[in-house]
Amino acid sequence: PDLQHSLWKYRPNINLEHLSQKIQIEGQHVKYPALVFFLKEETSLRATKYLPSIVKLQRFLYDIHHYRSSEEEAHEKSIGQFLIDISNDQMRNELKSMIENVQQAWLLVRGKLQTYGRLPVPQAYVNVDLSHETTSIAYLIPKTTGRGCCTTALVDHLVMIHNEFINICIKIIKEMPYTTGRTWKSVWRDPSVQLKDLRDTQLLQYENRLMAVILAHCHYSLTVGQQHTDVEYDYAALEKHLLNEFVYGKPKIQLDIPHVVFRKDVYTGERFEMIRTKVPQMHLSAVDKYDILKQLTRIVQLRQALNHIEVVMGFLSAGGKENPNMSLNHYAIKILEIQDFNKVIGTGYCIGHILALWDIVAVELARKVTLTGEVPYSVNDGLQQHLSTDVVIQMNEDLEHVNLDVVLSTLNNFIETHVRNINEADHRMEWTIKECLEEHLGFLPGELEKEIKFLREIPMSQVIGVWNAVVFYKKQLESESQR
Repeated sequence: PDLQHSLWKYRPNINLEHLSQKIQIEGQHVKYPALVFFLKEETSLRATKYLPSIVKLQRFLYDIHHYRSSEEEAHEKSIGQFLIDISNDQMRNELKSMIENVQQAWLLVRGKLQTYGRLPVPQAYVNVDLSHETTSIAYLIPKTTGRGCCTTALVDHLVMIHNEFINICIKIIKEMPYTTGRTWKSVWRDPSVQLKDLRDTQLLQYENRLMAVILAHCHYSLTVGQQHTDVEYDYAALEKHLLNEFVYGKPKIQLDIPHVVFRKDVYTGERFEMIRTKVPQMHLSAVDKYDILKQLTRIVQLRQALNHIEVVMGFLSAGGKENPNMSLNHYAIKILEIQDFNKVIGTGYCIGHILALWDIVAVELARKVTLTGEVPYSVNDGLQQHLSTDVVIQMNEDLEHVNLDVVLSTLNNFIETHVRNINEADHRMEWTIKECLEEHLGFLPGELEKEIKFLREIPMSQVIGVWNAVVFYKKQLESESQR
């Protein structure tokens, strides 16, 4: 007999996409806000299951890098090298699993993060594989700027979506008739949990049961003469089942993402002033300076000492008031747990000497790096214009009458805490170096005014050229005195 074509009618697949289309076509999106929000943001809500793992990884990276690493060190280290450096096999496997979870969540929502209003992720970062062994670990370190904005924006977005959904559900519960919502209202009183304490059971867990819930509230009907099977959903029952099965009792999340501050981030006038306020600072004598530099003769030694000084400075600027006479060794080893703290700067000095030690070591390191032909500062190219021969000749004449150590110390402090934060669009690029110094310091003491008088007509675009000229002039004088 002939096949009955009515037996082969089209029947649509029952899935989230079909449900979403159906509720929009039928104009039910206003009546069932929780169901509509769930369908719209399902991929983001699905990704929230990775939040505990992502937050645990962020906390681990925070403890390692906060005030302890430089931005350059973080950028240069790959995820593969980071895992190799973990000596404990169990911990390494746990961290690898956490990183893979970051990537899974990232793949689900990264398309939304480029235009995410609270913390947009640059297009250059959107397609980065956050779990590949060659990817920089900097992408995983929580920060609000640079590469670290990836995981920060990811967590921020997932928490916001979770909380928004919970708020919609709570509003629905509060508007329920007393007889319907009394049980919910008596138990669910807007609970919340801190992000760092978040557990898997406090998040939506629906993937394995969602389709069963949807199928339980859809109905097929076949009308004679039609070319397809009708599918109808009981939206009210489906929304209520969604709340009962997956949402009931889930807390809102208190957002508190740890933001890493790199060592060099402490190089601002405000941070230096914080240190002076919390820990009164003391000067070091010329003899102390001589003793320190006699032991730190190589660039690698100076770099290690400066790294340790920067770590201490970071924690002092962020902490409370401390006794300035506390031993630097005690603070670094016992409190910050830096077991290999530099013995040269740690022995015989206290935390009240930290800025004086920074000045001595930072100036000497920058000076030695300059003499190798490299630029010791991370500043934009517009500030590195060369000096003309005539300006150098005039400068050398002026430098005969100044204290070169004071000039180098002033320039180094100025460049590190002020100039490094100036970009090419900054209006101060049009100023002279002396004008910028006056703004930076607020006022110039009489003695300093005399020492930097020669900078009154030199533009900011040549500030690194001036530093280089002073360094090489001093080197020339030292060479002549040794003949």
